[in-house]
Amino acid sequence: MVTQLSILTAVLDGHVDALRSTIEAIPLGDQSPFASVAGTHNGRWVVVTPKPIAPDTLLMSSATIDRPVAEWLVDFLGVLGPTADAIWSHCAGWPDEASRQIDWLSAHRVHSALSFATWDVSAAEIVDALETRSRVERLVLRAQGLDPAAVLTAYREELVR
Repeated sequence: MVTQLSILTAVLDGHVDALRSTIEAIPLGDQSPFASVAGTHNGRWVVVTPKPIAPDTLLMSSATIDRPVAEWLVDFLGVLGPTADAIWSHCAGWPDEASRQIDWLSAHRVHSALSFATWDVSAAEIVDALETRSRVERLVLRAQGLDPAAVLTAYREELVR
């Protein structure tokens, strides 16, 4: 089952610039910590400055996952390592003790009202489907102009696993 995980926390006064710098330094794409946690479809951090609606700047941390939330959070904090403190230490109440951080994040979880580009399949199934699509694309390009026997050989090499 795919779950939308959203965590909303208040940023401490005077910490917005440091928080933004920390988030901007986090690698993207395949190097992103989100990419390193099994079951992650996508993830993001957004610094929200809702003034004049609310007095506080907020940090929204969200991910689309296909694992139990608590299990995913343990792995995510493990991947983040000291970066977790570098991010959430700019937020009110972030505990220094690692044993309390999962509970803190869970206590700041909010309902996700809108999903983005998700399917009710696992991230592993999506990756497998994308790899299959790439193999089919290679086959199509390779097979152009080949005789039937060579197309069959190409098919076996690209798609039969």
